[in-house]
Formats: sequence, C-alpha cells, structure tokens
Amino acid sequence: MVAGAYGDGRGRLLGAGWTSVSDESYFICYSRADGAEFARRLADDLEGGTPAFDVWIDREKIRPAQLWDNEVVEAIRRCRAMLFVMTPGGVRPDSFCLKELHKAVSYQKPVVPLRLDADVEAPLLLAAVQYVHFDRGYQAGLTELRDYLGSMDAGGGSPPPDPPRERALPERVIPETGDLERCLQALGVPEHDLRPALEWLVRSATDDRYRAVPPAGSWSDGLRQAVIAFQRDIELFAQPALLLASSSYLSISKLRRMYAARQQELGHEDNADNRFKLLHRDLAQRHRLDFGPALLLLGRELPAGGDAWLYFSGRFTIANNSEILDTIPDAQRIIGTRDERSLMTLVNRVFKWTDPAFLPFLEFDGSLGPHQVRMAISRKYVRTESSNSWVLGSALLGDPITFAGFGMLTGNDLQPVIGLVAE
Repeated sequence: MVAGAYGDGRGRLLGAGWTSVSDESYFICYSRADGAEFARRLADDLEGGTPAFDVWIDREKIRPAQLWDNEVVEAIRRCRAMLFVMTPGGVRPDSFCLKELHKAVSYQKPVVPLRLDADVEAPLLLAAVQYVHFDRGYQAGLTELRDYLGSMDAGGGSPPPDPPRERALPERVIPETGDLERCLQALGVPEHDLRPALEWLVRSATDDRYRAVPPAGSWSDGLRQAVIAFQRDIELFAQPALLLASSSYLSISKLRRMYAARQQELGHEDNADNRFKLLHRDLAQRHRLDFGPALLLLGRELPAGGDAWLYFSGRFTIANNSEILDTIPDAQRIIGTRDERSLMTLVNRVFKWTDPAFLPFLEFDGSLGPHQVRMAISRKYVRTESSNSWVLGSALLGDPITFAGFGMLTGNDLQPVIGLVAE
C-alpha cells in the first residue's frame, strides 16, 4: 500500500493517484484487506465536512515493493499526525500498516488509533494509548475524532487533557524500522522471530516501563548477547537523558561551540545537560543523527565531517600512557605489576590532577567495524565516579575498554561529544 492521496479538485495532483502533502495533513494508515471502505469514507467525511481536514490516503493498488516509495516516506515525515485504523488485517505481524506505524514513531509523529472492533488487540506501540471509539458507532467516532483534531488545530498541536496520542517521548528518536529489521537479519535472528524482535526493540526504546526480555526462542547465547547489546545501543541513541545519566565523559567546550551555532533557533540555555538534549532533538529533527551500529551491520559507510552526530560503540586502548609513566611516581610499577590496591589511587591522580598542562588529552586507538580510528578525549571532562573508576583503571593498565556515545568522525579522527565506558 503506497499512500496515494485523496484528490479533492484543488489542483494538488503530483501524478496518478498522488497529491501533495502539507504539514497539516493527516496520514490515514489502513489495511486494504479489511479497512479500505472505512478509510475512504473517513477521508471523504474529513475532507468534505466543516471544518475540513486535509488527509493523505492510499487509493491506488500497487505492488508491495513500492511501499516505501519516497513519496510515502515524505508523506509520513511531513504529516501532522497518523490516523491508525485498527482492524485485524492492520495489526497482523506482516501488515504494511505496522511498518508505516513504526515509520511514524521514528519521525516522532502523534499517532491516533481508530478502534473499529473491540476484539482487535492493539500493536505493542499503541497498547497504552486511548482510542477514538468507532466501535461504538461510526458517527459517534467521527464526532470524537473531529473534536480531537479540532483541539489540535486550536492549540497549535497541543493535545487536550486526555487525548489519544503516541507514547514515544518527543525528545526521543529511533532508527528507521526497516533498517532495524535488516540489522536483526544481519545479526542472525531467525525469520520467524524478526517481527516480535523488532517490536521489542522499538518498544524498549520508547517506553520506560517496558523491560521485557527479547523473544529469543532457541537463539544461541552469542546471538542473544549480540541482540541485547544492539538494543542497549538503540536505547542510548534514542534517549539522551539515559545517556547523560550513564555518561563517563561530556565535552562542555564542544557543546558550547555547537550550541552557539544554533542558539538563535534553540534559545538561550546555559546548562550543559540541557544543551545536549536540545542539540540531540534539533539534530534528530534535521536528520543529522546517524546510528553507527546499524550502518556497520548493513555494510554502509560511516558519515564523515559536517555537523552530523554519529552514535558509535567500539573497543579502544589507551595510546599515550608514556606521559603518565614518566610523570607520576610509582605509575610504572602499578601498571607493570597490575597492583589493584594502588590502581584507584593512580586513577585519582591521573584524572583529578589540577595542573592543566599535564596530559590535557587522553588518546585511544580503536575500531568501528573495519575502520581504525584515533579518539582524543579531554581529561578535565572525564567523570570519575566510582562506577567508572575500575574501567578507567583498566584503560590505564592497557586493557581494551568499550566506549559508546555521540561524536564526529573526520577521516580516522573520532571527536566524541559524550560517551560512557564499560569493560
């Protein structure tokens, strides 16, 4: 089902079956198998009533391969909200409607579920959302929907006190679900587990209360751990507050420079954590956030240069510990003997040394997939809470550690903005 548009004689035709989409259009998502008659009646009533609401609806029979035509993606990206018609065919695991729903969530669009049958079970993403009840009669449902859409228009998009709305928090963003499904395939998830695994990935990234384990079936331990690690990366990519709470490094100076370039659009803000959240949301809205783990799994190039942020996760080894050995008494003995009792003292001396001339940057060598990179972090912005100390100690001993976060990649130079460390 490629969403064609509902023509209304206003000269908006782009071609056969298509009309242009504006930021005020409502995208009607429905199954051809059992929702077509309802969806077309609804489109007629919304477009033809008073007040009139612009809609985007499929009226052409096309091949499934055409589903993600650029016109459809653009329609979902620009629509004001999605009207999701809940029918048995629309909520089936293999339904194109679910792909359109995931696309709307990835673009942070409000989703209004239209319930036609009380026995139809909602998709996981809409399980806790209040419905518009067409199951109580078409005219009653139409009136309820018109009231809600009217309140959105009157309030500039602000919802009424108890609205049907999509649960994903507005500052969150998830990778495109079509890519996520292909990533699960690349990881080795069996075909029959792809749909529930995809639902689990998206739900865990957008719902704080959802902590279910992955639908592992008969997966090997290696596959299970790989999928869990991928899910954790999605959470950190999608939820800036979670990454901030877990972070071991936050470059105040990089945030200051980046925020100054966008302050006219984002407004005045002095707090570094809030600057990160606002920049994360701004870059997401401008499609300047890239999810490195998915790009690598799909064999795509990592973006380099420009103002985009790359979420990355890789293994890194400290490269410039000679200055530590030459400057700090006993450092060579501690590192050489791996004396754990003295290691925490060394961590504090390295990372809390107040002399700015001492080791201003820590350099790490590592890899992002097939790419060998050099990463430099400012010592003064490393957070040395107890949860990080043992990992930082391992790094000083020369052991590889995991570093994950957002940064910019220029050639082989990785410049992190924020990150967390793990063994």
